Amino acid sequence: MKTKYLICTILFSINLAAFAQNYTVPLTVTTNTDYPLTFNNTDNSWQYIQFKRSGTRKFWMGLDAGNNFKFTKEGGGDFLFAGGNFKLTDSNLLGSFVSTNAYSWIDIKNNQGGASLGYNNDFFWIGTGGAPADGFTIQGNNIGMGTAAPVAKLDIKHTGTIGAKFLPSKAYLRLGDGTVDMIMDGNEIYTNGVLALGSSYSQGIIFRNVDASGRQDLMMINHNGNVGIGTNTPSSKLQVEGNAQVSNDLVVLNNIDAKSVEVSTDPGSFPDYVFKSDYKLRSLDELQTFIKQNGHLPNIPKAEYVETNGQNLGFIQQKLLEKIEELTLYIIEADKQNSKLKSSLESLTKRLEALEKGISKSKN
Repeated sequence: MKTKYLICTILFSINLAAFAQNYTVPLTVTTNTDYPLTFNNTDNSWQYIQFKRSGTRKFWMGLDAGNNFKFTKEGGGDFLFAGGNFKLTDSNLLGSFVSTNAYSWIDIKNNQGGASLGYNNDFFWIGTGGAPADGFTIQGNNIGMGTAAPVAKLDIKHTGTIGAKFLPSKAYLRLGDGTVDMIMDGNEIYTNGVLALGSSYSQGIIFRNVDASGRQDLMMINHNGNVGIGTNTPSSKLQVEGNAQVSNDLVVLNNIDAKSVEVSTDPGSFPDYVFKSDYKLRSLDELQTFIKQNGHLPNIPKAEYVETNGQNLGFIQQKLLEKIEELTLYIIEADKQNSKLKSSLESLTKRLEALEKGISKSKN
């Protein structure tokens, strides 16, 4: 139906030049034109329609002197839009919400709760309760969560830690699909799957300490798997520049190349005890008997044991030194015996020479 109509069920007045007409009954305007009612103000000033209740204005709408169309609610109450969708259409700008206060926001509520979005000074926020900093904020094109003043492109602030446990509910950030997840806080990163850490091929991974003034590189893993501690250019699978301490077992299946190796020892275990007066040195006969019975030197492990269990470098070095010191004592003792034999031989030689002289004289 082309007929268009406007029904006004309120009391209003129209000022027409020199007279005003009051209507105290509902007014119905019926027309088939696109503009059933026109208001024209020739002084280019305010032009509006006002709605009163018991003589008191409650709402007005119209043009102000700046050609802005305004809706103004007075005396309490809300703007309610019912029975359809509220739409703003324009080629670019859909609309503006302007407040004269520093804090301005919009609340969205239902019977389950509510949320708000707003602007304060220089940051925008979205939240579901509490202070704006408790929600999602944008300031200077930085995004903040838990902060009203984000200093990075994404700035997440929270309190507490994961606590060295896999607890997604305490994490600052969670990435995953609910089955395999990575969680993190300010100083912890965990996953319930395989954590792969790497870089593109031909690049490496550096672990370092940093502060506001600089950095200290601690460990480098280069692209071919070489690990450097104290160096960023490791040339072998493990290269350590500086001292290294291993408290338990260190298993090396191939060669070790080192400029020096320090092996610590327990007090009293170094074999200087061999040179003490109360040390019981086996006689050579006793040593020979032991070797025939056992097939190795005393205090030296059997070949079968070393082949099966390996050898303790520090222990073997001590025992080898023990044998060298025992050998030194044997040499010293042998030298003493040799000196005695030499002295006896010299004495016998002199006696023999004297006898030969006596025999020669008797013949003459």
